[in-house]
Amino acid sequence: MKILFPAVLASLALTSGGATAQTAERCSLVGQMAGSVWLEMIQGLGDGKTAQVDSAIARLDHLSATYARLDCDQAALNTAFDCVLTAEDGQAPRAVLRQCMAQSGIAGE
Repeated sequence: MKILFPAVLASLALTSGGATAQTAERCSLVGQMAGSVWLEMIQGLGDGKTAQVDSAIARLDHLSATYARLDCDQAALNTAFDCVLTAEDGQAPRAVLRQCMAQSGIAGE
């Protein structure tokens, strides 16, 4: 996974200016990846898993930079993250994340 992750980011960063549909797909993919890593980071913070949190922060930093380079909607990603934090207790975190990302327009449900 550690080798695949940088390769995926590198390929996503190589976009052409006229590829609007591809860029939207890339934004969706990178946004979902960022959401997954962000959720991992939040869960690691709650469990006190420092190594997991440090790893997640580094990956999230790279994903956020890629998301910005693709000119994706950062406000939508922030809205999805805020939505997860304000969700009612008792729901599965990944299900909440998927729902929030769909509501923010990052990914289909």
